[in-house]
Amino acid sequence: MSLTFYSSEYYPENIKIDEFIFDKFKKSPQITFIPSFHYDSHSDFRYFVESYKKLGVKKFIHFPIEVNFSQTLEDIALGSDIIHLAGGNTFYFLKQLKRKKFLGKLKKFYANGGSIHGVSAGGIILTPSIDMASVPNFDRDENNVKLVDWSALKMVDFHFFPHFKNSKRYTDPLLKFSRKSNKPIIACCDGGGIVQNSKDEQKLFGRVFLIENGKKTRLN
Repeated sequence: MSLTFYSSEYYPENIKIDEFIFDKFKKSPQITFIPSFHYDSHSDFRYFVESYKKLGVKKFIHFPIEVNFSQTLEDIALGSDIIHLAGGNTFYFLKQLKRKKFLGKLKKFYANGGSIHGVSAGGIILTPSIDMASVPNFDRDENNVKLVDWSALKMVDFHFFPHFKNSKRYTDPLLKFSRKSNKPIIACCDGGGIVQNSKDEQKLFGRVFLIENGKKTRLN
């Protein structure tokens, strides 16, 4: 079982992350795709299926979390080998997962040997809180759903910042945040990602940076 953090969906360099993950499966895994928003998610799901078919994946479940679903469909979704949390508005996505009481079910899924992939917003939700969705001011998710409790899955002990650009404009707000935070930030440029197994061992892909205590370090 593993947790995978992608900076961006369908980026060409993601193939290196995908090949590393799927090489560990002895047979083709079943994947549950959970979109951040159900509207038009069928088109996203079709693109997702076409992309992962190239890696030999044959079984896919489309599971929009905020619409009504049967217990049977939920059981099938949670019976997959991988749950894929897509990108989108982090505040809206987390609110729907909480409304459906799904955070505990995702933790149980992982504890029972499942793997979870998080893309952008989906990756942020794997961390202790979704604070990273609120910075920087010029490139953040809007909290239109007025989510008050920003606590998330707490499956790792770091913050995840996707779509990072190694520039002063992006770095300075994260350095400022890190001086007040008791947890490090791992920032990934698009095409990059992190795979972490149950023993907290990490494999890094692309350009990945550690931002902690007001300092930035390239990790790979």
